[in-house]
Amino acid sequence: MLRFYGLIFLVLAFARALPADCSDQPRSLPYNSIPVHEFFGKFESLVDVKGRTILPAKFARIIYQGNEIFAADRIDKNNPQKWDKRLLFNKRGTQIKYRIPSNAQLLEVYSISEKLDSEPNLPVKSLPKDSLLLFLDDKQQRGLCHPDGTIFLPAQKNIVICYLKPGFGYISNGSYNAGHPDKIINLTNGESTDTEPENAPSQATTRLNFKSDRYLHPEFKYSFSPPVVPKIAAASNVSFEKISEQCLKKIVNPDDGRFNPKLWRSQKVVTRPVLFERLLREYDLIGMSTDKVLELLGSQGNAGFGDGVAWDNYRGDLRTLIQSFGGGGCVPQMSLHFQINFKDDRVVSWQFLNGVPDGQESQSITENVLIPSWYKEPHITESRLKNARIGEQSSRLYPDTVAKYH
Repeated sequence: MLRFYGLIFLVLAFARALPADCSDQPRSLPYNSIPVHEFFGKFESLVDVKGRTILPAKFARIIYQGNEIFAADRIDKNNPQKWDKRLLFNKRGTQIKYRIPSNAQLLEVYSISEKLDSEPNLPVKSLPKDSLLLFLDDKQQRGLCHPDGTIFLPAQKNIVICYLKPGFGYISNGSYNAGHPDKIINLTNGESTDTEPENAPSQATTRLNFKSDRYLHPEFKYSFSPPVVPKIAAASNVSFEKISEQCLKKIVNPDDGRFNPKLWRSQKVVTRPVLFERLLREYDLIGMSTDKVLELLGSQGNAGFGDGVAWDNYRGDLRTLIQSFGGGGCVPQMSLHFQINFKDDRVVSWQFLNGVPDGQESQSITENVLIPSWYKEPHITESRLKNARIGEQSSRLYPDTVAKYH
């Protein structure tokens, strides 16, 4: 019995040693975790409340930093599926230069000053020299520096740097550093004091969401302003989101409702089943030349999953192109594929495959067809491709097709 109560005591003691909420786990705001550099296909720009352009629609993401300062993720020229650097701009579109360690990336504007942090609606043209930037280095260590690159808090591993209130930050050692005390840091002089995990903020706070039951700041208004978006005439593929008192984020969806080779290759914004159905509606696949097929679909889909041009003989004198519809989940090879068969540089047939390289084939389709279910219910199609990749497809329950021309 004593051993049992002793074990309970140790468990409770260990749990008390961990921060209540400010641990190194995913939080409501992701900017204090490792940023995902993927570009999800929709371009973002910055406009004023009248719709006048401040920043063009060429960024992967625009994030408000308070005081009319904006972070914009620049799309990588060498890899358009990713973004490579987070830039800073003011409400006039002027870039705000900053320096961080050469092996690091900017996460957010951590603090501008104690006064301006209390008044996040007050616009500034640039960052004061005593501002603080939160960065992440190539060893996944977080630290703070001034805009000129001077280090304020050296990078450390397995910590979360929260914003406590104007003038003060909170450093949580998280569950990885149990036994090491959390600290409250003075953002003016860098002095820190040990504190108990019970004093941790309720989430990984930033200067825009530090408000809590313990720290009520009447001057803090932005987060609770109604996000009323002015009516601006725009195309159907454009939407607006109010992200500050004076600016809006303009989101441009590159999908215009037609087959788009770029979207097919990127597999962003629109699923491949939807795009393939559009391809069948807009083009006659049967009879299409090899060059045209490669122009529209490319020579590879999901590299490494058996896709690409297979110019080996297929059933005699046919050559094949195999690509994936995506949604393979944990077993990409078992996702739904399709195989196009060529003879004399023309498409003579195609069929569904339930996997590669030796998946089951559907019956060959030798006439131009449509796939009504993929046109009417694309969201269901996407879900089915992800969740039923083995069950339905191994049973060869392929989508129904109908003749395009009667």
